[in-house]
Amino acid sequence: MSRFLLFVLIISALGQTTFAQGFIISGRVVDKDNRPVKKALVQAVGAEYMGFATTNDDGLYFTAAVPAGKYEVIVKVDTIPYITKMDIAPTDPQKRFYNFRLKDKKAELTKTDKDVFMESAFNKLRSGSDNFPEPKRQGTIRIRKR
Repeated sequence: MSRFLLFVLIISALGQTTFAQGFIISGRVVDKDNRPVKKALVQAVGAEYMGFATTNDDGLYFTAAVPAGKYEVIVKVDTIPYITKMDIAPTDPQKRFYNFRLKDKKAELTKTDKDVFMESAFNKLRSGSDNFPEPKRQGTIRIRKR
């Protein structure tokens, strides 16, 4: 029993270490009519990593501990694969959003959080405004010592 408990603790610690070192990838999968795709299998296959997630009823998926690299993404719906490619750079934010639209056997990568930010920044520059709005605080975190 004690060996089993030790094994579980070691695996848990390794999982937490990996989680802290990789990227958190999430997003939404929709069909060609922008309806959420339920229970789709989202696989990211790279040279040194293969991860997967399943979409919920709203078409949302989540996976963590994804290292930087180039990936082939396969979204399977009822055994039908939809394929695309994506690249995660080491300089990207730790949390990334990748949304996919399934169309003609391809998983079309729609706007990501990086694209939305860049588009917003370019629009600000084009308008001649260099006054970017300050980010709004979403909440507070309190840390208490015991």
